[in-house]
Amino acid sequence: MLSVNNEALRYRVWSNADTPLLPAYRFKAARLLPTGVVIMRKVTALVLLSSTLGITGCAFGTRHAELSYPPMAAEGGGLIASAHAKANVPEESREIVVQVTDQRTSRERIGNVRNGFGIDTANVVTSDDIRLWVESALTVELANAGYTIVADGGRATSDDAIALYTEILEVYCDVYMTYGADVSLTVTLTVKDQQPFQRTYEGDGSVGVNWGATGKSYAESLSLALQDAIAKILADIAEFR
Repeated sequence: MLSVNNEALRYRVWSNADTPLLPAYRFKAARLLPTGVVIMRKVTALVLLSSTLGITGCAFGTRHAELSYPPMAAEGGGLIASAHAKANVPEESREIVVQVTDQRTSRERIGNVRNGFGIDTANVVTSDDIRLWVESALTVELANAGYTIVADGGRATSDDAIALYTEILEVYCDVYMTYGADVSLTVTLTVKDQQPFQRTYEGDGSVGVNWGATGKSYAESLSLALQDAIAKILADIAEFR
């Protein structure tokens, strides 16, 4: 048995063979870690906390995304490389009627912000018209692929004109350590006297690591996701006769 006397604090550390129970502070006094170990543990904790905050950014406050197209981060810096579509377009550019409707069940936000624990803490919103954003992107890409665009409400003049009806099901960007955008579109293709073709297309997009949960990064990720979906649509349109 080891006894320690002190006028300010008198306590006794008992061996395993002793029966008296000691207050918690007495055990702490007997099991102090070396100063260097304590400091290193605190530094490690601070580094981990700083890293988490640095990657996820501020987790509070609504983000505002200004949607645009084409995405700046796209390969080649712009529109889809659509040679596969152009190769199947007739010598006289085929007409295509574009119509888009917004069928999303939730339109209050287009994304969310998460804190370092992965908890949803803030909204991502936009003042842009989602329907017009999708319609404009489709029109630009189809024209780039060699089609003649007939605006919604217009009338095609050729018998082989394609009617492209698009329903927007999802436009959303989730984020934690990285951005993950999803654009879901259901497309119906019809040509005179032919059976309609329908398919749902899922587009994914991300600008990578989330360094600050910025509105610009949300917008760019969504633009990449939209382009991914349109690339799949173009491939099917090229085969549609």
